[in-house]
Amino acid sequence: MAFVTVNGKKAFYTCPRDVAGGETRGKVVLLIHGARSNHKIWAPQIRALAWNHTPIGMDLPGHGESQGTGSTDVSEYREFVKGLVDALGLQKFVMAGHSMGGSIALDYALHYPGVEALIPVGSAAKWAIDQEYIAALRADPEEALKKYGRRNFAKSTPGAIIELNNWNNKTIEPSVGVGDLEACNGFDVLANLGKIDVPTCIVCGEEDQYAEGSRILHDRIAGSQVHWVKDAGHDPSIEQPLATNRIFLEFLGSLS
Repeated sequence: MAFVTVNGKKAFYTCPRDVAGGETRGKVVLLIHGARSNHKIWAPQIRALAWNHTPIGMDLPGHGESQGTGSTDVSEYREFVKGLVDALGLQKFVMAGHSMGGSIALDYALHYPGVEALIPVGSAAKWAIDQEYIAALRADPEEALKKYGRRNFAKSTPGAIIELNNWNNKTIEPSVGVGDLEACNGFDVLANLGKIDVPTCIVCGEEDQYAEGSRILHDRIAGSQVHWVKDAGHDPSIEQPLATNRIFLEFLGSLS
C-alpha cells in the first residue's frame, strides 16, 4: 500500500510489487473501482493476479484512502487516472474497470496511449441510472440503503457479501457517491466505441440490471469477447470471485 501525488493531493494505490520502482511481473493491470466504492472491490482479483502479474488497485479522489472531493464528470476522473499513471511511470498496461471505472477506462483508451487491453466489468459507454435512486441517496443515504441495498446483486448472493459491500460503500461521503452517479449519467462515448482497437474482454453478471451496457460494448467494439457470469449481478468481482478471476487470468494469458 502506497501513495503518489496527483494534482497536489495524495492518491492511494496498492500493489504486491514496487511498481513505482519499476518492479513488475507479467501484465501490469490497473484496476479502477466504480461509483460509491474503492479499491477493495478488487481484493479477490488482486490476490489471484499477484502470482503472475502486477495488479494495481487504486482509489479515485474522495474514495477510499485518496484525498480529494470526487467529481461529477468522468473526464475529470480520467485525468486523475492519467496523473496516477504518469506518477507511477507506467508505459504499457491493461485497464480493468468496474461499472463507472470501466467507463473511465474506455474514456482513457480513447484519449491516451499505453492501454494494451481493456476489461470492462459491468460497465457501459452510456448510462441511464434512474433519478429516483439518485434522489433517494441524496435525501437520506441510510434509508436508501435499506430500500435499494440489494438492487445490484443476484438473487442468490449471500447476505454477508451484500452487507460487507454496503458497509464499504458507506465509507464514501454520500455527496461523493451521488456525484459519481451524476458523472455516469453525463457520460456518453457510444459514437466512439468503433475507435477502440485494443483487445477487450467484457465481463458481466447474468443478473446485472445494467447488462444492456455490456451487450452494446460487445456489439460495437470490434473483436471484443464477452463473458456472462452466472449467479452474479452488477458486482461479479465479489459475488463470483473465482469465476471472475478465471476470466481475467485466461484473458491476460492470451495477450502477447
